[in-house]
Amino acid sequence: MRQEQPVDPAQSLSARFADFRRTHPARHLQIAGIDWTYLTAGKGRDCIVLLHGAGGTGEMYFDYLLDFEADHLALAPSLPPEIDTTPAALQGIVAILDAQGIATCHVFGHSQGGFLAQEFAPHYPDRVRTLMLSGTALPRASHLRKLERQSRFLRFIPDSLLAKSIRYALRRAIRSSAQSLSTEQRRFLLDDLVVLPPGTALRRALHSTAALQMEFHRQILGEEVWRGPVLLFETDRDAFISQQEFATLRRRYPQAEIQRFENADHLSVVADPPRYINAIRRFLSKHEMESASPAAAHR
Repeated sequence: MRQEQPVDPAQSLSARFADFRRTHPARHLQIAGIDWTYLTAGKGRDCIVLLHGAGGTGEMYFDYLLDFEADHLALAPSLPPEIDTTPAALQGIVAILDAQGIATCHVFGHSQGGFLAQEFAPHYPDRVRTLMLSGTALPRASHLRKLERQSRFLRFIPDSLLAKSIRYALRRAIRSSAQSLSTEQRRFLLDDLVVLPPGTALRRALHSTAALQMEFHRQILGEEVWRGPVLLFETDRDAFISQQEFATLRRRYPQAEIQRFENADHLSVVADPPRYINAIRRFLSKHEMESASPAAAHR
């Protein structure tokens, strides 16, 4: 029987996060000469892989890892700044699964993580049990044009001002897309969860993120699509993904269950973990009694 992990309401987010870091040190794995880091929690029979959004790391899921470790093996990889193509990203995820001895898993991806999750499932259908997508979309020309403009603009910012410029942009993005965040949560996100590397390393990370996303949005989708169980998360105030894009994603996955949150936005996945965790658990409970690799029955 799963036991709830009590949360001390008097303990700040920063303090809980510091405790998590002490008890869940990152693991390292060399993959094709690149150092990947990832977090693990639990030793359950069923595995859930959590893929983070742009500019984040696996640590954005620390509340999820703490919850799922009671009855699952939860993995949260961090995309290295050297990774700028989808094949390289998928290679790293597969290598981590292999290193942990995991044959099949449930995959949850938010935002950019949702792009990778959509690529991972049809490329490795025998490794995926269910697919869960949050705050993400299908390839779209408008996103590609925006990314191209941003990439051109970044070339004119010197390394000495790059970190300040990015933090300013992050504050603006949080104000516009994270109405659900409290003052403490905003501070935690900017000061604890988002750690910017210095100078040229930051520029490399930004370049890789843009290249990865532009590669995704340049695609012309074919018929190859994951046909297994899908859960789609939607919010009513997402500043990055339009309601039209949520509808298009539904059409791509007609078999999907829909979990829609009102008064929620793109960063609710960080601001309100219990709501997402409970929805994930309800979805998984329907499918975890199936065979270990049900993908073939759904393709």
